[in-house]
Amino acid sequence: MKQPKTAAQQQLQSIDTGGKTVVEIPRTKDTVKVGWLKPYTTHRFSKEYLKAEIPSDTTDKQQLMLILGKPNLAYKLASYLILNNFWSIKFFHWIYWRWLAFFKQYDDDQLAGIIIEGKKKMTVESRFLIMGFSALILETMMNQTKKEAAQWRADLMLAFDQPSEKSTPTP
Repeated sequence: MKQPKTAAQQQLQSIDTGGKTVVEIPRTKDTVKVGWLKPYTTHRFSKEYLKAEIPSDTTDKQQLMLILGKPNLAYKLASYLILNNFWSIKFFHWIYWRWLAFFKQYDDDQLAGIIIEGKKKMTVESRFLIMGFSALILETMMNQTKKEAAQWRADLMLAFDQPSEKSTPTP
C-alpha cells in the first residue's frame, strides 16, 4: 500500500492539533499566525461580509478585489482571521482592526495574504453540508400553496398507479 506523502501527513496533524500557519506580511518583518477557523470566527466573518453587501455571483478574485476596495472591511476581516477565538474577538477586535489600519497601515496586497490563508484554513465540506441542510429549514423559504401541494400529490399518485414499462407484458 502506498503511504501518503509527508506534507499530507503534516497537514492532517496540523488539522488535528489546531496548528497555525505563519503568514509573512510583504515588505515588512511582521508575521501573523492564522489557525483553523472556529465557528464564531466564521459567523462574525460572514456577518461583516454580508453587511458590506459584496455580490456573491462574482469569482473569488473579483470578490477579493471588492473586499479590498472597501476602506475598513479588509482590516476587519483580517482581524477576525488573526484573533480566531470568541473571547479574543469580543475583547480585542474593536482595537485590533484599528491597529492594523491606522498604526501598521497595511496595504491591500499585504492583507490579501492573510485573507487567502484564512480561506485555506476553513473546513469547507462540513460547512457546505450544514449550509445545504439548513437552507431547507428556513422559515422564509417559499412554500407551496394548498393547490400546488394537492397537484404535486396527485402527480405522485398518478405516477405510482401507472405500471412501469418493464412490468407490462409485451404482446
